[in-house]
Amino acid sequence: RFTPTGRAYQSHGEAMERNFRINWSILVQEARRRRKAQGLSQRRLAAIAEVSTPTVSRFEGGEKNIQLSSVLAILNVLGMVDRSETEK
Repeated sequence: RFTPTGRAYQSHGEAMERNFRINWSILVQEARRRRKAQGLSQRRLAAIAEVSTPTVSRFEGGEKNIQLSSVLAILNVLGMVDRSETEK
């Protein structure tokens, strides 16, 4: 899981410190703007990202307790993930 305070947790529960901050509201606002610009409904975005429609709704509502993999799947569909960095 990921927390917007910059703390990520490994699968066995050990905290990994990261020195970064995310402006969650700006990220969500841009994702929503891109979804609408692409003419996607929340339902269609969810289907393409292979997450549930309630997950997209919670994300767009600013909910922060969402799995990082789900957020990345949503952002990837919207063209907000730099794939070149994840392919190294």
